[in-house]
Amino acid sequence: MIISIDTECTGLDLAHGAMPFLVTSTEVGKDPIYWEWPVDPLTRKPEIPDGDLADIAELIDAADLIYLQNAKFDCRALLTIGIQLPWPKVRDTLIMGHLLASNHGHRLEQMCVEYLDVDIEPFELAVKEVTQACRTIVKRDYPHWKIADEGVLGMPSVKSSSKRDEDKPWKNDMWLPHALAKEKGRTNSFRLLPDSDVPNKRWLEACSRYANADSEHTLYLGLEMERLIRERGYWKIYEERLKLPRVDCEMEDYGITAIGEYTEATIQQYGQHVAEIEDELVSIAKGYGHKLELAKGAAINDNMRDFFYGMQEQWCMVCPYKKRVKHWAGEHANGDLCPKCSKRKRCPNNVQLQVRQRDNLRLPVIYSKKKGAGATLDGDAMKEYLGTTDGTTYDFIELLADKRMYDTALSYMEAYRRFWVPVKGVPGYYRIHCSINPCATDHLRQASNSPNMQNVSGESKEISNRACFGPLPDREWWRMDFKSIENRIPAYESGQEEMIELFEKPDEPPFFGSYYLLNASITCPDIFWPLAEHEGAFKREQPLAYKHVKFGTLAMQYGCGEAKADKLFRMTGAFRLLKDKLPKLTALQQHYLAFAEKYGYVETIPDKSVDPERGYPILASRTDDGRVLSTTPFNYHVSGTACWVKNRALVKCSDQLATWREDGFDGCMSLEVHDDILFDFPRGDGPDTNLERAMALRELMEEAGDGIGIPTPVSVSYHDTSWAKEVTV
Repeated sequence: MIISIDTECTGLDLAHGAMPFLVTSTEVGKDPIYWEWPVDPLTRKPEIPDGDLADIAELIDAADLIYLQNAKFDCRALLTIGIQLPWPKVRDTLIMGHLLASNHGHRLEQMCVEYLDVDIEPFELAVKEVTQACRTIVKRDYPHWKIADEGVLGMPSVKSSSKRDEDKPWKNDMWLPHALAKEKGRTNSFRLLPDSDVPNKRWLEACSRYANADSEHTLYLGLEMERLIRERGYWKIYEERLKLPRVDCEMEDYGITAIGEYTEATIQQYGQHVAEIEDELVSIAKGYGHKLELAKGAAINDNMRDFFYGMQEQWCMVCPYKKRVKHWAGEHANGDLCPKCSKRKRCPNNVQLQVRQRDNLRLPVIYSKKKGAGATLDGDAMKEYLGTTDGTTYDFIELLADKRMYDTALSYMEAYRRFWVPVKGVPGYYRIHCSINPCATDHLRQASNSPNMQNVSGESKEISNRACFGPLPDREWWRMDFKSIENRIPAYESGQEEMIELFEKPDEPPFFGSYYLLNASITCPDIFWPLAEHEGAFKREQPLAYKHVKFGTLAMQYGCGEAKADKLFRMTGAFRLLKDKLPKLTALQQHYLAFAEKYGYVETIPDKSVDPERGYPILASRTDDGRVLSTTPFNYHVSGTACWVKNRALVKCSDQLATWREDGFDGCMSLEVHDDILFDFPRGDGPDTNLERAMALRELMEEAGDGIGIPTPVSVSYHDTSWAKEVTV
């Protein structure tokens, strides 16, 4: 028997009390069946008959295959009502959609249009209309009911301004029509709107019709997608990829522990840093005669743009009228007349506006690469400015970049506090259960939200949110990190000897394992080679040159063009010189660009332990004229391959931990962040107690790279109190 299952819940925040109030299923060749339960409007808890749970469990047990859209959410939702989803039976259409078209939309309604030519959006629009009408009535007549809104306790994901429908208040309240009907005591005649003559049956069935459409179309969508995947020869890759949602589900359910005291202290410390930086920024701008008005957090405003690009202002000599000229957005000051003077009721006067301007930093405008966007001061623009300025201008930009990092870190920590739940019996410790999305990017990197845990940083500038996290008093953490995997892949795949030597001889001159120093030897040999024999000498004695090489190298690594590379290296011809000096790497990059232009996609390096003939297909980005965007194919190939290895490692380690738990050792995975995996073990007497198990996990992670034929060494660190404090093993 082949079926599909879908759940509708009282919210997304399953760790905060959200639960299913409707479960629907469709069997091939039959109409959907569903179970819908009333929800207590004061507690938001569904009232579920035991017999219904037994029926659902029996249906799942009898099924041979179960199709779901985003299986891990439904798995966790069913667990809240005591029903276990058997992963070996699961087919996930979300994973299928990404495999078939990685950069297309993967929402159910989008994929139904693309693969079934069916529009199911009207079902959602209908239930949205009904639910919003109910919310209006409840706010008016039953203000004591607990309906979803931003800031309500237990619903941290709800956000009215979110771009995700799942986060909207109404999407969490689709149970309201039945609750209102029950309250009115006249289910068969209840009218949602006082002036409506529409019988309530259509309104009461809106949610079940929407849910049943989802389960029905998920089933037939899954069958069609499976046909396409098999036809294109990617079934083995899909079967391997399908193991990841189970692992993500386990990590979400277990969560990561946060330390309240450390979090509060870090918030206070970073807040003080931001205040000090703001004073310095205002002082620098004052020296230019500009009264700087800083936007809140990491945002930017027109006053800041005036300081970056130069200020232009039109003003009237007769009246107080003045207007900012946004020259960075294409506006011009061209002798306009004062609009206030010309519109006087008495004695209108045609007064020509005067122009006042000040250069300030007078930086060239950098325009956003995003379609429809204009001048930008985003992260890429800031890096370019840092790589092409010096003196006071550089100091200002560096301070602003620091402020943004601290502001961003503060916003993350505030999100941690909003989403965490207290750990029972351990005062001061909290657990965070983020939502992991394996299909959020165009390639294979996972993302997370509610809250975003992919930005827990261990970077420089003393910016690290990791001080907020640590093991419980009776636990310890082990962190495993793939070493420079995204640099190793192109080095070994291309066979570029100079790059391979960086990894084979990481402690030897002249490069000491640094890609930056290799590029410095090519772009600025006169100042590099006299310092090459001493580790750290080039960075220490030529900091400006090192900075230019670093920014240029990073930009080229992510696929920048020739003009930008030369600008960041501060050397005309640097881009071409590096391409010529590293011909095997250049040839490999050209190979994947040509492949993408011919076929529209690139593949990861085939994993011989899964499918020696095919890699995971990743669609290439395209420009407005339909051509392949030249910066993405090689980057997607490399990043996608690195993520494939990491994801394989997650599965291997999860299986090993499950075996250990059966034997009585309670080890779990808490989180993965880019190339890191965080393991949570029972506390030993020190690193030596669980060292053997940690080394076994490291070996499994390194084995994950064997399939692509490239060494993928893993570093190991031990954390007994905080993620920010480690002992390297």
